[in-house]
Amino acid sequence: MGNSSFVRMAMIAGCGWLLDASVYWFLADAGLHVFIANIIGNCVGITFTFVLSSRHAFQYHGDFSFRHFILYTAFAFAMMPIFSGLLSWIYHSGFSGLIGAKIIVTVPSFIVNYIFMRLLINKKHA
Repeated sequence: MGNSSFVRMAMIAGCGWLLDASVYWFLADAGLHVFIANIIGNCVGITFTFVLSSRHAFQYHGDFSFRHFILYTAFAFAMMPIFSGLLSWIYHSGFSGLIGAKIIVTVPSFIVNYIFMRLLINKKHA
């Protein structure tokens, strides 16, 4: 699992991010509270990324692991306040606009998620 898993995870997570952001913007634009819209969008992105990454980025070939999914989801929800706080600080400091702040926060968020996923789904599970 070297650089190829990182690249595959980046591509999958990028698609997950697009789903997340699309659901978020659609629901928020329709009038749903931004916090709730963001949680729903994150859930879509988390599910998509986990399901595709475990098989395609980390070559897990066993049955769907509900235990791994729960651990990954719990980890992702634990990280949400940290990265949301960072996004808020970047945005309110005037460093970047709202979209730019989300993109900036995506980089460290992706790296942390990749490391956790790599530890969670490793070759001994394949």
